[in-house]
Amino acid sequence: MTFPALVGSPVASGVNSGPLSATLPASRTANNILRATVFWNARTTAPAAPAGWAYVPAVGGGDAFVSANGGCLAIFARVASNTSADALALPSGGAISAVVEQITDPGGFGLAGLIATMISDWAGTGNPPSLATGWSGDNLFTAVQGLNTDSVAQNSWPATYELGRASSFNGGLWGRASVASAQIAAATDDPPGAFQAFGDGVNNLLGTTAVRGTAAPGPVLTGDITTDPAAPTGTLQSNPPSTLTGNITTDAAAPTGGISSGAAPGTVVLSGWDNLAGMPLPSTSVARITMQRLSDGVQVLNLPGLTTSADLATPVISITNAALVAGTFYLAIANNADGTVLGVERVQAV
Repeated sequence: MTFPALVGSPVASGVNSGPLSATLPASRTANNILRATVFWNARTTAPAAPAGWAYVPAVGGGDAFVSANGGCLAIFARVASNTSADALALPSGGAISAVVEQITDPGGFGLAGLIATMISDWAGTGNPPSLATGWSGDNLFTAVQGLNTDSVAQNSWPATYELGRASSFNGGLWGRASVASAQIAAATDDPPGAFQAFGDGVNNLLGTTAVRGTAAPGPVLTGDITTDPAAPTGTLQSNPPSTLTGNITTDAAAPTGGISSGAAPGTVVLSGWDNLAGMPLPSTSVARITMQRLSDGVQVLNLPGLTTSADLATPVISITNAALVAGTFYLAIANNADGTVLGVERVQAV
């Protein structure tokens, strides 16, 4: 197993009145991950993801976190190309602050290896939320903060999150974005300690995000093969399922045996089928949905021509398939016919 690692120092930039062309790490390695934590102090809606970048999927759905007072915290990512295509153009929304990190991707998961969760800190504690990734192994966890009342530089950080501490600050001229990371061999972490807070929960937005390390070892085969009666029998099975092929050969008179995945079909239910105005989309065709297993980034399904249910209030798409394993987390990606992304949802099969 190998941890994702920060490459160099995070790069901070900001502007008192947007838009902003965020400053990137000067030297970038192709196929590394670029991740940007961005805070606007005067946005009332989540912006579209910048060209060439995507939102890091949030637990429970949604993209950016928008507070009741207009503050907006978002986390974007892309696979680095070390070309002008890496440019991060952020739309207006009052003052903007951004911190961009370059991170290795030892598992080769790309954007499927990122996840996040965000909250509004109503209590004014500055304590980032717990994040359950659904991944085992070596992960890079990062605590983030967007703070509107930017009177002083960041002077408090989550304890043990000591890697890549960085903050966009310019003497109160714009809201502040801050990040701090830790390499943790666990699927879940709750960053201890807190960022600086001013007791104004409306303007203090917090999050925790993670990058997946190398893939866990493949499933272990379990079972019994009996070879010492005249007619040996037995079964090998794995969970999660693998594609297994082969033969059982013995020198008995009539050997038999089998290899089985040993798993019943799982089901996922995809929700949130609304248009940009927030209106539900019942009986609507979706050109393609792919399912990626979060534990190792493997695409397990590629399904064309699906349709949302006829429920006028909360249309869904339900998928039952032997490739889905109950209890396993997946990243569902819906695409339009031209290949553009229609939506992304983290789901658990049942």
